[in-house]
Amino acid sequence: MKTVLSVPLVLSLLASCGEGPARPLRAGEKNRIRNEVLETAHRLISAFNKADVQGINSYYMQSPEFTAIAYNGTIMDYQKKAADNKAFFNTVNKAIYSTLNESLSIVEDDLVFYTARIRVNVDVNTGEKMIFDKLTISLLWQKTDDQWKIIHYQESSPEPEIRLE
Repeated sequence: MKTVLSVPLVLSLLASCGEGPARPLRAGEKNRIRNEVLETAHRLISAFNKADVQGINSYYMQSPEFTAIAYNGTIMDYQKKAADNKAFFNTVNKAIYSTLNESLSIVEDDLVFYTARIRVNVDVNTGEKMIFDKLTISLLWQKTDDQWKIIHYQESSPEPEIRLE
C-alpha cells in the first residue's frame, strides 16, 4: 500500500517542480517597468543627439543573440552595428533626433517591446542635409544584471529627403 501511495505523491511533486505560468504583473510593477524602459530609451535618444557613439553602443546587448536591422534592410550583429554607428557619426556634423510618438508593450517582467516614430535631421560633412521624416524604430529591451539592454533593434524608413545647403 505504501508503494501505491508514494508513486502518485512523487509524480505530483515532480510535476510541481517545473516553472508554471508567470504570475501576472501588478499595476505598480508595470508602471515601474514602463518608467525604467522609457527613461532608458530617452537616454539612448539623448546619446544619439550628442553623437556619443560609445554611449549609444552601451545600450546594445553584447551577445550573439543581438540583431540589428537597418532602414535599408542590412542585418547586423553587435560588432557590425557598433561599427555602423561609428561610420555614420564620422560623416555628419550634427544629427537631431526628435521622438514624435512612442509606445511600449511589456512582454514579461524582463522583456519589453518599444516602438517610436522619430524625425531625424542630419547635417552631412559634404554640405547635404538628410531628413528622415518617417523613421520608425522597434526595440526589444531585455533586463540583464539590473540593466535594460537592446537585444533586437530594427529601423524602417523611406529613403531620406536630401537637400543641398
